[in-house]
Amino acid sequence: MKVAFTLVLALICNLSISQTTNWSNEFQLRFSFAGLGDNLGSPAMGFQLEGNHFKIVSEVNKCHEGGLDTNSTTMTEGEMSEESMTALMEVFNESNDTVIYKTDLTVASGGVHTLTMATSIKMVKFSLHNESHPTAKKIIAIINEGLPEGVEKLWIY
Repeated sequence: MKVAFTLVLALICNLSISQTTNWSNEFQLRFSFAGLGDNLGSPAMGFQLEGNHFKIVSEVNKCHEGGLDTNSTTMTEGEMSEESMTALMEVFNESNDTVIYKTDLTVASGGVHTLTMATSIKMVKFSLHNESHPTAKKIIAIINEGLPEGVEKLWIY
């Protein structure tokens, strides 16, 4: 009986360790900024995360001939740390499947920050038009802590 219990315990420990160290490419996070008014067409830094592999990109969001024209150039890429991924997954798991939209109507220019975390069964999306949200700020802080030294940090209102 002790041997069976030990085997089951070892299997459970192994499964929990593999779940925390092998980040599935199913988890995706996207962060972007689209300028409005005077900021329309301004280059901005974006962030893409698939599993634990990230890319920081330079994007220019602009309307061109009736459609959105988004060109991006990869500035740097790498792997997020285990600690950062664990913290991001905690925020994701604590959040409801939802879309959060906030706007500050008193700002004519500025822009819209979009932050989306998703898997095949759940999505958490923030669309922040010259506004902020405490959970979105927490996510950006976690990402910034996990970025290598010398890499420009992400920002949110």
